[in-house]
Amino acid sequence: IRLSTPVPKGGGEVQEPTPHYITKAAIKVDIGKTELRTEEDVNKYVAALKEAMMKEITNNKRITI
Repeated sequence: IRLSTPVPKGGGEVQEPTPHYITKAAIKVDIGKTELRTEEDVNKYVAALKEAMMKEITNNKRITI
C-alpha cells in the first residue's frame, strides 16, 4: 500500500494534501453474508473491513469513528 506523499513547494516547504473525511458507516464491506455466525466469518469480515479502510486512507481520506 502506498500512501500519498507530500509535494514540495517552491520554497522548500512541504504542502500536505487536503484530507477528506468520511464516517466509518460510509465504508461498505460485502463478504457475501448478512450475519456473522462463526469465527471464520468474523475473520473474513475484519480482513475485508481493514482492506476497505486502508484503501480509503491511501486515497487521502480520514475515517471518523
